[in-house]
This record gives sequence, structure tokens and C-alpha cells, in this order.
Amino acid sequence: MPNSDMELTQLLADVFGEDPQSITDESSIDTIEQWTSLRHLNLVVALEERFNIQLNEEETLEIISVALIKAVLADHGIVFGEANP
Repeated sequence: MPNSDMELTQLLADVFGEDPQSITDESSIDTIEQWTSLRHLNLVVALEERFNIQLNEEETLEIISVALIKAVLADHGIVFGEANP
């Protein structure tokens, strides 16, 4: 797993209080019970700080799954492994 993948997985696990092993590209707002509106805001801040990016309003609303988070981060030049859409 490339470094960015591991960093994102750990960040998501920390924000949502999940086991990193349970985080997959299919994980989403529908599959992670702790993915509340407040934790979504925490996620946005954590992503911006960790990857040194600024998400716009549209991107903030779009990132409702790991796959979509990776797609938005890829638009900001963050490279992921084969799972990158």
C-alpha cells in the first residue's frame, strides 16, 4: 500500500474511531456509523491539514466515500496506488 493510502486510511480511522483494517475504498457515509456531520467537518479539516490542500465547498460535499476522497485528493496532486480512480 503506497504511503498516501496508508496515511489516508489512518486519518480516516482516527477521525471516525474505526479500526484501520476496516477502512476500504467502499467505506462511505452509509457504511461508517460514526460518519456524522460533525465528524465530516473534522474530516475536511484533517484532510486539509494532512495533505496541505484547501477543499472548496463542492469538494467538501462530494467526499462521502473513500473512493471519492481519493478522487478529490488526486485532483490536488496526491498520488494513490492502483485503487486511485
